Amino acid sequence: MPRLCKGTWLNTYIEYTRDTESPTVFHSWTGITIISAAIGRNILIDRGHYKMYPNVFAILVAGSGMCRKSTAIHMGVRILKKISHPPLLFSQKITPEALIQALQDNTRDGDMIGLVYADELSVFMGGDSVHSGLIPLLTNLYDSHDEWSYHTRGRGVEKLSNVCISMIAGSTLEWLKNSIPMDAIGGGFTGRIIFVHEAAPCKAALFTEKGKGFEELVHDLDEISTYKGIVQLTPAAIKVMNEWYTNDHFFVPRDPSVTGYFARKHDHLLKVATILSVSESPSLLITDSHIKEALRLLELTEVKLDEVAATVSTTAASTPTEKVLAIIQRFKIIEHADLLKRCWRFTSAQEMQLIIQTLVDSRQIKDRVEGRNRIYEST
Repeated sequence: MPRLCKGTWLNTYIEYTRDTESPTVFHSWTGITIISAAIGRNILIDRGHYKMYPNVFAILVAGSGMCRKSTAIHMGVRILKKISHPPLLFSQKITPEALIQALQDNTRDGDMIGLVYADELSVFMGGDSVHSGLIPLLTNLYDSHDEWSYHTRGRGVEKLSNVCISMIAGSTLEWLKNSIPMDAIGGGFTGRIIFVHEAAPCKAALFTEKGKGFEELVHDLDEISTYKGIVQLTPAAIKVMNEWYTNDHFFVPRDPSVTGYFARKHDHLLKVATILSVSESPSLLITDSHIKEALRLLELTEVKLDEVAATVSTTAASTPTEKVLAIIQRFKIIEHADLLKRCWRFTSAQEMQLIIQTLVDSRQIKDRVEGRNRIYEST
């Protein structure tokens, strides 16, 4: 069946959302996640020694009432609900056992496909998401296992087959900080998430008009949900990805709280590139332009990833001096201004002077002046 949208599905979706206050990047990642949920396990990415599916976990991060997270999420979900066979939707607080039971009860053609959508992730997960087992469960389900077992307290071993879960949610930094456990930061749960952080709406729009193209978006998303097969990369796409992987990926110092994300970035990249491909056509062919655009979209989120990670991982478990030393040791050499940018959440400029003096006197670091810049170097 021919598609109706002029241009790609994602471009049409961005145009459809143009009149809202939500940042464009929120709509972009909502649209990406909606496509991933519609695809489910229909499209396979063959990685040789393992296989994966283009499911996405994205969390829109902004202050409470800011950036219209709910608007962005619900606009996308509204379209997804209208396709012929939408995935199972989870939006209310739920236990791991209930989520598993719902997937088992809604198996279609042997697959268990679902979308977690929550404009406030705190409502969906609650404050005990670690102890309840929900975060570990979502961490495991992200990997779209063919066969997977889960031990429950009341019903013993529960088994799932051909699972594929996507997630689009909204949160504040404060809730992430208070609710995500330290052992889920840097790997595990957070390494599987695309954090999309914005501080302010893109514009003031008290009154908005309904965007055009809703029916076309539903029609074409329905069509996209029927695509099946294994994606292939063009030689040019492989070249671009290899150049990025070998030249830009391995040699950049990383905060430990974001290492899990960057360790999986090549998989995130292929998932997003796959979604961009099917947004454009049914060819199941990833081109170099898809890889470049996927990199651009990911890098837009990475600009503020350190800030998200630093906020989430800030606890009383280590002293400010220990945190400053860890940063200097990670970068080996760092300028004073760059160090302050990474530390202002837990120490002031005045306190930093005492911390630096302590580290210099204890011979943990060396400092020097080059031109107008003060430089710190780990010993």
